[in-house]
Parts: sequence; C-alpha cells; structure tokens
Amino acid sequence: MDENMEKKIEKINKIEDKRNEKPLINVHYKRILLSAAMAVILFKLLSCFFSVHVILSNSMTPTLGRHDSTICKDFVRTTDEEKLANIKRGDIISFESVVPNENRRMMKRVIGLPGEHIVVKEGKTYINGKTLKEDYLTVKMNNKRDGEWTIPENTYFVMGDNRNASCDSREWENHFVPVSKINSKLVFNIPFSKIVGTGGNNDEHIKFY
Repeated sequence: MDENMEKKIEKINKIEDKRNEKPLINVHYKRILLSAAMAVILFKLLSCFFSVHVILSNSMTPTLGRHDSTICKDFVRTTDEEKLANIKRGDIISFESVVPNENRRMMKRVIGLPGEHIVVKEGKTYINGKTLKEDYLTVKMNNKRDGEWTIPENTYFVMGDNRNASCDSREWENHFVPVSKINSKLVFNIPFSKIVGTGGNNDEHIKFY
C-alpha cells in the first residue's frame, strides 16, 4: 500500500470518526434540553400548590427570622370548608391583615380555634381552661396585653412567637382572622437569618414572590 493510499484511508477514518461524534453531541444537548424542560414543568406544577415567602419581620422569632425564606402550601384553590379541616392549632399561616385600611399580609401561629375560649394571663395561655403548652417560646410573655376572648365560628386567634414584639390578635381591634383571609400554611423554612446572622426592626409584614 503506497503512502498516498494510507493518507486517503486515514482521512476517511477521521471523517467517519467525526460523523460518529455528532450524534453523541446531539444526544447530550437533547438530554440537557429535556432536563431543563422537565425542571420548568415541575416548577410550574409546584407553583400551583406552593409559594415562597420572604420574612421581613421579627414577630415570629426564633421560629422564623427576618430574611428567612419559607415554602408554604397555597390555599388559593381551596374552599373555606377545606381550610377549616386543614388548619390545626400550632400551624403557622399567612393571611391578609385584619387591620382596617391596611393592605398587607402577615404570618403568625394559630393559637385558638373556632368556638374556643382563650385567656392570656401572666405569661401563660389557656384554652377552654387548660394551659397551652408552647415549647416554641423562648421568652416569657409580659402581661401588657393580657385578656380573654371567645373565638367566633370560621375565625382563628393568632399570635407571633416573639410575643413581646408581635402585633397580633391580642391587640387588634378585629381580634380574629377569618378563614377567608388565610392564604397559605407554612411547610418548610430556610433559616437565612441564622445562616448569615440577619436581624433588624419589628416590621409586621412579609414579602411575597
């Protein structure tokens, strides 16, 4: 076999190698595009049921710190009857403010359920005469907002975990949160406040994305 023939064969082999490489590259890109498309579809599906909230308040510390990101189960497509069956004492919920002429959302813990009698006295909370155990509290409540209330049907009594720095059912003129104003319930928290050590004022609101 002469030298020219060897060069031609080598050239042909290189061309064949390149032809064989192209499908592999195409398959690789197709996999990337497919993975990206699946991720977008998954995000869209999850966004139908969950939402991300960024906390801009210290009223729920130490459970939720300022600048924490929370994943919440949305109640957008949920009836009031379904909410009543789903919301339990101790749940952390987001809701439209019950303060007149105040257009913002808040996040608090459900303390009293519809129809219950609640008493807040000398640093303790009583539900229908029984002391409520609250292991999530780290600071004793002061007695500046002591009182007692009977919770109407289809409403909830809520308080922030940072009891001495939370504006909540104890002092609002409309003490109770109607089930119709509840938007979502906390599922998971990403504690950025602990990771980066954020803190700040006691703004009583949260930002939604």
